[in-house]
Amino acid sequence: MSASTYISTYLAYKENNMSDIQLPESITPYAAAKIISGLEGRVLPPQMFYTYAKKAYIKSFRAESGKIMFKTEDLMDWYNNKYKKSNQTESVEKNEEVEGQQELEFVTESE
Repeated sequence: MSASTYISTYLAYKENNMSDIQLPESITPYAAAKIISGLEGRVLPPQMFYTYAKKAYIKSFRAESGKIMFKTEDLMDWYNNKYKKSNQTESVEKNEEVEGQQELEFVTESE
């Protein structure tokens, strides 16, 4: 299954509230990078996911073929519980910074 198929399958899976769509049970870190990149709308390097597997940020295992693999469920748990939350926190902090700068700029302009 190609990475674009993984992405479209997961998006369909998400839109249908986790029903009627079957995702593969396990995927490589490379495919995981493609899936998460598709969900985020920006490119995340595959090496990041190999590092996350090595450091056990995302649960991984070695398949009989010797490849490092993630269970799809573990990847999506990581994405929903860790990655999205950390990006939302960064986004809120940046927005607060920008709002503060805009207020300062507004005050500066009126003086």
